[in-house]
Amino acid sequence: MLEASIDSRPLVAMSREGDHVLVTEGGALRWLGGEELAPSCTAIAAAVVDGEAWVVSDRDGVHVLQRFDVRGARREPVELGALGRDVQIAATRIGTRSALVEGERGVFVNEDGGALGVERLGDRGIGRRVLLGGRGVAHQAGGFFVHRRGRIALPADLASGLMVGGGLVLDGGAALVEVERGSRRTALMLDLQRNELRTRLRLDEARILAIAERKGLMVLGRGAHVALCDLRAGRCVSERILPAPAVACATNADGTRTLVLDASGRLHEIGRALTDLRATTAPEDIAEEEDHDRLADPVVADPVPDVVAPIEVAPPEPPVEVTFSTAPLLALGTEPVASLAAEPLEGYLADVRGWVVALCRKAIDGEAAEVDHARLAQWADQGAPHAVIARELGLSPLATSVLMVTAAPQIWG
Repeated sequence: MLEASIDSRPLVAMSREGDHVLVTEGGALRWLGGEELAPSCTAIAAAVVDGEAWVVSDRDGVHVLQRFDVRGARREPVELGALGRDVQIAATRIGTRSALVEGERGVFVNEDGGALGVERLGDRGIGRRVLLGGRGVAHQAGGFFVHRRGRIALPADLASGLMVGGGLVLDGGAALVEVERGSRRTALMLDLQRNELRTRLRLDEARILAIAERKGLMVLGRGAHVALCDLRAGRCVSERILPAPAVACATNADGTRTLVLDASGRLHEIGRALTDLRATTAPEDIAEEEDHDRLADPVVADPVPDVVAPIEVAPPEPPVEVTFSTAPLLALGTEPVASLAAEPLEGYLADVRGWVVALCRKAIDGEAAEVDHARLAQWADQGAPHAVIARELGLSPLATSVLMVTAAPQIWG
């Protein structure tokens, strides 16, 4: 029989088109607005695979995969074995029907001819494995992301970190990997064809809640703050502040529909701009909830040694590929820096011009020329818009990247 599990948690899962949703509601896991599929205390993890609910439960210490169709009819359960604590499921929503189910041990579940096969992957290694759809499962080994067609070196400062999650993005053209080092997290977008790092996004204390694999979007969360990040633009494009911390989240493959379950049990359905699509609270609560909603402009993250300074507008398709780039992320919970007024902005631009001229003279005359870095540094705490210089000059995304790779270490010291 199925048992209540200490690993049970609030769950939300969604199909690729967003038309089928699983949610923990009223003490049970159910299709949204439908009948109970399983008691919430027995459901450990769940995914929606091509219109079916795949639910992982505990049966006398052995984990079992239960499957339900959209009418709630149960299919024959599949035994997965004893997977240990902290079991999670990642499933493909496009292409091959498969799933990675992993706790302290992992299994790869793949449908072949209507029957499910279970491949035992053994004990979890340094970090969590990552499901790559038809490419199988990737894992972390010796500072590398290892998959069937090669391996990709992680940045040196993250080689000792732990992969805690990830999945395919850009319609399978790249992998998104979340790496934790200390108490901070970083998202890496990896090119699976060229086996190289494509983009690096510092999340700090935020974490990835959901991935929209077709469009290269991810939903980030920290406490009650939820933000939508566009991987190709390299920035967070909108933010929502919930009445209570987010505990579960799911989005469709295009990122046009997102469901967030908060700690109070309220379900928020939001669109790409993270504004309400459907209210799931009583009418008297809606006005209060709307007071928490706001859109925030991106602010520049503190640079790290391998910085490519932010491009505040999305590059044209295809995206410019800049290796070891660090894109800006929304400072969740922090008000964006206000723009400088006209007079201070004129002074700032004059100081920037003087600093650039001094650098040019130094490059020509050598050590004989002096560069007054303090002249520019005085603006560091005044909301100086270093990142918008390239935009004001009308530079292309590639020219911006080249400029800021050279200038950012000097600007920031």
